[in-house]
Amino acid sequence: MILAVFSLSVSAQTITATGNVKDATGDPIIGASIVEKGNTSNGTITNLNGDFSLKVPANATLIVSYIGMKTQEIAIKGKNRYLFEDALVSQMNHALKKVDGTFRIRKEQGRIYIEMDGEYDYDEAVEALKCVFGIVGICPVVILEDEGFDKLAEEVIHHIDEAYPDKHFTFKVNARRARKNYPLESMEINAAMGEKILDFVERTNRSGK
Repeated sequence: MILAVFSLSVSAQTITATGNVKDATGDPIIGASIVEKGNTSNGTITNLNGDFSLKVPANATLIVSYIGMKTQEIAIKGKNRYLFEDALVSQMNHALKKVDGTFRIRKEQGRIYIEMDGEYDYDEAVEALKCVFGIVGICPVVILEDEGFDKLAEEVIHHIDEAYPDKHFTFKVNARRARKNYPLESMEINAAMGEKILDFVERTNRSGK
């Protein structure tokens, strides 16, 4: 079985498809062929880590093949994203079976959330999830009701105040607006939230708290 995970960088009508090809045991496949369907002159092979990068049209289909393995066709226009997400959720559930606690996994707007009930070991859960192929990053999440930007900023600052009592940290705000009717766009959220956090840290440092 060939397993490929892709990320896409869009530029006009072409994209750069990047991914990693592994066998059923999780080992990288070196020298697997990645070719644009219908244009065999446009192709590449995986490197020593099983990685590849290929510029293709935005609606292209990739053909992934390797000696002794069944050829796979993978559409990269997003139509099959749910298949990768479902497979990822299944693997996450399997990994968390080894961890004490009750976990619920759900997909929402392109992200996967894990909700925990009762007692659990956070570090143990993170270590288990690190072994799941396809996870790009893991971070704790605080879920809040939407009561406006100012209330959101207040809650964020409260969380920072508790998590970093000495205020010795660097930060970057990277918001992704899920609701298109939210009054601020993603970049505006980044700037406004960053300004409030910076102002809080500077005021706290001046007061010597």
